Amino acid sequence: MSDWKEKYREVVAQTGRAVLPHEAFVNPDWSPGPDHSAPLPDRCFKALLVGGFYLGHAFRHMGLALEKIGGEVRHCPYMGEFAQPHLLREAIEEFQPQVILAVWWRVEQEEAIKAIRDSRAVKVYWSLDDPCTILSHPGIVAQSAAPWDVVLTSDDSEYTRNFYHRWLRKRLYWVPAIYPDDIRFDARPDLLEKYSADVMLMGSAYKRNRGKTTLFGRDEMAQACEDAGLPLRLYGEEWEKVGRTAERTEWEEQFFAYRAAKITLASQVESCGCHYFSDRMVHSTGSGAFVLCDRVGQIGEVWREDEEVAYWSTLQELTSKAAWWLAHDEERQAAARRAQERTLRLFSLERMATLMREVIAGGGPTARLYDLANGPAQCVIRGKGD
Repeated sequence: MSDWKEKYREVVAQTGRAVLPHEAFVNPDWSPGPDHSAPLPDRCFKALLVGGFYLGHAFRHMGLALEKIGGEVRHCPYMGEFAQPHLLREAIEEFQPQVILAVWWRVEQEEAIKAIRDSRAVKVYWSLDDPCTILSHPGIVAQSAAPWDVVLTSDDSEYTRNFYHRWLRKRLYWVPAIYPDDIRFDARPDLLEKYSADVMLMGSAYKRNRGKTTLFGRDEMAQACEDAGLPLRLYGEEWEKVGRTAERTEWEEQFFAYRAAKITLASQVESCGCHYFSDRMVHSTGSGAFVLCDRVGQIGEVWREDEEVAYWSTLQELTSKAAWWLAHDEERQAAARRAQERTLRLFSLERMATLMREVIAGGGPTARLYDLANGPAQCVIRGKGD
C-alpha cells in the first residue's frame, strides 16, 4: 500500500486542494488526478475525516462504515507536517461536509478550532483516551472535546459517562473498536510465515503503575515467559529501556501477526470495573488469534472465559495456561474460532454504520451505549445525565 503522506503531498502539489478521497486509503493503486474530488453519485451526505490514516487505523474503518450508509467520504490529514489550520479550513470550505469527524484531537491552534466551530456540520470527536488519561489529565481531555457536539468513547465507566455527558454536555456513544472486513489473509501467505510464533506480545513495554492501572507490567509478563521457557516474540516500542529487543510491524501487518501466532498475550487497563479494553482485543480476536488476557474489569462478560478467551490473574497462571493451551491445538483453535465469531458480530463495520446513522440523525443529549450482555442488536440508554 502506497504511503498516504506521499499521496497527500501529490494532491496538494498538483491540485492545491486539501482533501483526499476515501479510495486513496482503500485502493493501493489509487493516484491523484484532476477529478479526484469530483462528487460521487447516489450519496446522501458528505463526511470529512480529520486526522492520520493507516490500514489498521480506526479512521479508515470509520470511513468504510460511513460509506455503507451512503456517505461521500473525504480525508483531511491533520497531523505532523500537515497540521496546518489553513489546510483544514480550505478542506471544510471546499468540501462543505454535513459531518466532520476527528480522532484523538490534540489541537491548540485557535484558527483550527475556529474552523471546526464555524462549520454547520455535525461535529463528532472519537476519543481514544483510556480511562487513566481522563482521570490524570481531565483539563487536556476536556479541551480536546470542546469544539465537538458528539463524543465517541471506548470507555463506558461511570466517571467517563459523567465527564463527557453530564459535565461537558456532549452526546455520548460507546464505540470500543471496529474490525475491518477487508483483511485478506489468504492473499499474503508470506506475512503469515513471517510472523509465525508460539507466543507473541504486542505493545509498548510499559511497567506496572507507569500511569496505568494494570495487574502486571508488560516487562514482568515477558520476564515470566522467559523464566518459564516459553518462546516469546515481542512487537512494539521502548523494550530496549527494559533490556529487551522487540520487532516493529506496519499497521497493515499487525492483523497478520495476530493471525500467525498460536497465542497472543494481552494486557488491559483497569477502569472501575467497566467494559474498557483496547482495540488490540478486537483486532486480535477478529483476526482469529487465541488470546490470553489479564482478568480486569468486566472483559469476561464480552468474551467467555476458556470458551473463547483465556484469562489470568497472576504471572504463574499466565505461564501455566500458556503452556497448556500450546499443548492443546484442537481446543485452542476452536476457542479462537468462537472468539472470532463473536468479535465479527459485535464489532463489525455494519454495526458501526448503524450507530453512525443515529449519531448523524441527532436526537438529543442521550448517552446511548451498546448493551453487550443482551446481544449485538441491542442498544440501551445508560447513565443519569439526561
